[in-house]
Amino acid sequence: MSNIAIISLSPSEWEKYKTLRLEALQSDPEAFGRSYAEEVSYTDERWQQRLDDNNVYSYFAEVDDQLVGMVGAKITEEDNKKVAVIMQMYVQKDQRGKGIGKLLIHKILDTLQKRSDIVSIQLDVNTALENAVKLYQKMGFTIIKENKKKMGDGKDHKMFLMELNKTSLNFQ
Repeated sequence: MSNIAIISLSPSEWEKYKTLRLEALQSDPEAFGRSYAEEVSYTDERWQQRLDDNNVYSYFAEVDDQLVGMVGAKITEEDNKKVAVIMQMYVQKDQRGKGIGKLLIHKILDTLQKRSDIVSIQLDVNTALENAVKLYQKMGFTIIKENKKKMGDGKDHKMFLMELNKTSLNFQ
């Protein structure tokens, strides 16, 4: 079995991030709020800035020196309260079922738990992505709302807004 490492990338490693992100947008457009067509034209500087934003945490899964997955969280403010929004969760199809997604979520939650100013962690997930929904539920997330949202494939999808708050057992 290959070693799985969860790592961060520096802004100078933006090309690795760009490659994985664009792959994700092509592979699973229904899972992302942006499309490949939107992001493929981003400037090099924009890709670098995405890895150098103080309000965003990004982690990557590496197997045999190759990036195979990623997760991010952006800190937002709602009603004068800080909320972390998990985004861009992705694991390559041939790497799924190996626990990589769980490792990525553990890492991002561990980081967010250290921030005393965050009151909750939220994410949107396409309801058709049953394995993702199950993973988030196992991690303590609960469905708080259903809605429709246009995703990267240009279609409206039924989505769950899920939340993990500081009173949840998995977020203490």
